[in-house]
Amino acid sequence: MINNTEFWSLYATVYDTLLSLRPYTGMLDEMVAGLGGPRGEWVLDAGCGSGNLTRRLLDEGYRVEAVDYSHGMLKRASLKCPEAGCRPANLDRALACPDATYSAVTCSNVLYSLPNPKTTAKELFRVLKPGGVLVLSNPIRGFNMGQILSHHWGQQDVPGKLRMLLRVPGYLLLAAFNLLILRKDQMKNLYYPDPLELEQMLQDSGFEEVVVRSTYAGQGWLALAHKPA
Repeated sequence: MINNTEFWSLYATVYDTLLSLRPYTGMLDEMVAGLGGPRGEWVLDAGCGSGNLTRRLLDEGYRVEAVDYSHGMLKRASLKCPEAGCRPANLDRALACPDATYSAVTCSNVLYSLPNPKTTAKELFRVLKPGGVLVLSNPIRGFNMGQILSHHWGQQDVPGKLRMLLRVPGYLLLAAFNLLILRKDQMKNLYYPDPLELEQMLQDSGFEEVVVRSTYAGQGWLALAHKPA
């Protein structure tokens, strides 16, 4: 199901509800901070979704090319980020660009859903310039939307909690989509490495100085990896 672009286009209609949750926006902030390079450099946002990370990168002064497989996600990303030239691309195949094109690559909560994540990681390595950085996030196995909501709730004052209550329908839809993703019959096809497995996979792809840490209220891993200079 989740390899069907129509599924992600439907998900796009509720996906931006995540922007009301601090664990999600905090993860995006961590990813932008992880780039650490000079502004004005070209960044590939691989699997840009609805464009939330793309928008943050642009606002920080990076030049961004954004790609995604879902036309519904791309439509929303294009509205938010017209200057990013959002375009369709299948991350399970070779990207239509030369070697060493980008100074950095971001890939937010995409790898887990791809049929051949190790092949994708090697392709992201290929399009990076020597010395470039990959910033990647991926959900943990057993990802729990309830933990995200609980963590956000605990950080809110009374007005913030009231706003959360008003958004309950959107949160229920988010949870429903995540339950569809986590159906038992397709879990075997999803990629949820632990930190050591993720580190090893990136090293096998050619990256060095790989650091993996917890993010997203403990529901995801954030990896920073560099292409040798």
